[in-house]
Amino acid sequence: MTSKEITILRAKLYQAIRKYFDKQAFVEVDTAVRLTAPTPEDYIDAISAEGSWLRTSPEMQMKKLVAQGLDRIYQMGPCFRRGEFGRLHRSEYIMLEWYEAYGNYQSMIPFIADLFAECAKSLQVDCPSIEQWEIYTLSEAFLEHTGQSAEAAISAGKFEELLMFKVEPALNPEIPTILCDYPASQAALAKLKEGNIEVAERWELYWKGIELCNVYSELIEPVEQRLRFEQTLKLRAQEGRDCYSLDHSFLESLANMPETAGAALGVDRLLMALLDLTDIKTILPDYL
Repeated sequence: MTSKEITILRAKLYQAIRKYFDKQAFVEVDTAVRLTAPTPEDYIDAISAEGSWLRTSPEMQMKKLVAQGLDRIYQMGPCFRRGEFGRLHRSEYIMLEWYEAYGNYQSMIPFIADLFAECAKSLQVDCPSIEQWEIYTLSEAFLEHTGQSAEAAISAGKFEELLMFKVEPALNPEIPTILCDYPASQAALAKLKEGNIEVAERWELYWKGIELCNVYSELIEPVEQRLRFEQTLKLRAQEGRDCYSLDHSFLESLANMPETAGAALGVDRLLMALLDLTDIKTILPDYL
């Protein structure tokens, strides 16, 4: 497939995404790319930019808008992560992120299935219907494919390693597969599950051997979120990594947020999956 053909298909994908969100009464928004206080996360590093940081996600800025009364918003634009390069990674990529007030991580499943169907239709390719999708808890997947619990893997410092090299390769690449209910320690911005505070209301979606989408029921408790951020920053300091300032305006805004579902989807990876491509370099511009 030529660069010209991929550029045209990418444009069609963008059009399909915007058409779908417009049909669902979402408002498209833009937020800053350079931030003074990026989201503190354990394993994601921001790129410095003349005294500020390039965003790794528009999450906190978009949640501020939800707190101001924008119930359904989405954004599609560039994000940046330092040191990411490989078959599925680049330091600059296109993220589609959206938030729906009064939703939760379960309500996002049919929404995303419909989104995928519309995107596939626009490119004239096939996508399995939601009736074919598979859903497992992360605990089930770890026990089946590693012989140990996710909690044991975390304690041994091998969670990411086992997830990447044991669990993910064992998933059926032809069927979109959801791994849900992550250990609480692996979901710093997600709400804890009612009736089981050991896990968080988070799931990730895999298809064609690619991790495509990350979904939360959002944590909206300012005190709890501050504690989690402080724990993350302490861990980053211990590892000798950059420690960011806290975005106090974001923490304050959480008090005004309703129950909200949020999702982040890698658009470049979605295009790869829809076109059955195996290396992200085939669908990204040369300058990336």
